[in-house]
Amino acid sequence: MSDGHISGDEYLCEITAFLITSAKRCMGPEYMYGAGRLVQTMVLLSRLPEHVPGLKENKLLVMAREFVEADQQWWAGDKLEKFIDEMSAELLHEMKKKLDRKMQ
Repeated sequence: MSDGHISGDEYLCEITAFLITSAKRCMGPEYMYGAGRLVQTMVLLSRLPEHVPGLKENKLLVMAREFVEADQQWWAGDKLEKFIDEMSAELLHEMKKKLDRKMQ
């Protein structure tokens, strides 16, 4: 947008990118708590379009919701770390696509 403001969809994308990269950085001795809470936050944000008219679903947030809803033990073992790695790769892919669109 030319006036310096970003759309709700773009802002939600920025929040999603923040959460994914934060979850990745939380991988350490306390990773199950910190990263798990960030993934839970993404699940909550995935439901935002149900409450905000005109807000589109975010692919990465839906990915987090589906991951959590598919397995009650989603945080156990290396499942969470593997999922965060998958989300990080998908985030990179989405950001590259967004950059390509802006360059056109």
